[in-house]
Amino acid sequence: MKRRINRIRLFSNHNEKAKMIEEQVKNQLEEKEFLVVEKDYDMGLAIGGDGSFLRMVKQTEF
Repeated sequence: MKRRINRIRLFSNHNEKAKMIEEQVKNQLEEKEFLVVEKDYDMGLAIGGDGSFLRMVKQTEF
């Protein structure tokens, strides 16, 4: 069965801890053969706190 979600965009805070987690998540997603992209994504993933989530919502015009 083919997955419907293949392309994922990561939205994270610009602090050191969030960037470290973002890199770990990116590596794990790529190991599972997901594509981590900036445009034309199937799903957005916010890494950080409420601000990261709100920034993701604003940037995607959800």
